[in-house]
Amino acid sequence: MYNPLARFYEEIFPVSESQIHFVESTLTKNREQLRPRLLEVGCAVGDLAAAVAAKGIEVDAIDLNPSMIQQARNRHDRHTKAGLLRFHEMNMLDIDSKFEADSFDTVACLGNTLVHLPGPVEIERFLQAAARLLRTSDISRAGETGGKSSHHGKLVLQILNYDHLLEEKPKKLPLIETPQLRFEREYSYNTGSGIGSGVIRIVFTTRLELKQSGKTYEDSVELYPLQRRELESLLENAGFSRIQFYGGFDGTPFTPESFPLITVAESAPRVSSSTR
Repeated sequence: MYNPLARFYEEIFPVSESQIHFVESTLTKNREQLRPRLLEVGCAVGDLAAAVAAKGIEVDAIDLNPSMIQQARNRHDRHTKAGLLRFHEMNMLDIDSKFEADSFDTVACLGNTLVHLPGPVEIERFLQAAARLLRTSDISRAGETGGKSSHHGKLVLQILNYDHLLEEKPKKLPLIETPQLRFEREYSYNTGSGIGSGVIRIVFTTRLELKQSGKTYEDSVELYPLQRRELESLLENAGFSRIQFYGGFDGTPFTPESFPLITVAESAPRVSSSTR
């Protein structure tokens, strides 16, 4: 599905100004006064990454799907040539082998990407890797009474509110229709798939119909229905703190009825070697 979807991704899932502003707002000034740096995980065709790079922020963006990455490079050639934006075709579980530790101010994983991992073991592994990549420190300044400089890297996650979905068990998500296409999304619920360590799995089926040609593309993938309390526990295990939940990119408070679950967490401080 994701190969034909790449051609129409921005039409189906346009990036909003609220998403851009929300991610940009997490990119606080780092301790070395370096240019802020973002890693986007699951970047699709790169529209969010390019919008952030256009504001003078250095961005690396990854996606596992080669068609998405090729489309991203084609769409945002101007920003990649300017040197602030780089696209990488890679698995999200390999980020700490690709990038240096302590090198990003924010890691963002949006678009329900996180729950494509098989289960909590893999999710925690990703969260631990993200924590290692974040520029985070708690530095005591020599010669200054009580002087301290702190910088806490941020992790931004967006998934669906699976507590609500598992309670209501909807069969379909809202239809997305544009002049060119219809995009249908269906959910089914099963147990005992053997993937990961949980019991319940959601089978996510997508159907893309192109109106002009009449062609239809259909695919299914299993998702791990990560619930809020489990996510919070996994974040704490990975070393994150000050975990906040939102029901929208406009900062709306999260409620049990919220459709998305947006999370911002800070990684734990590490003492800089320059102060030892």
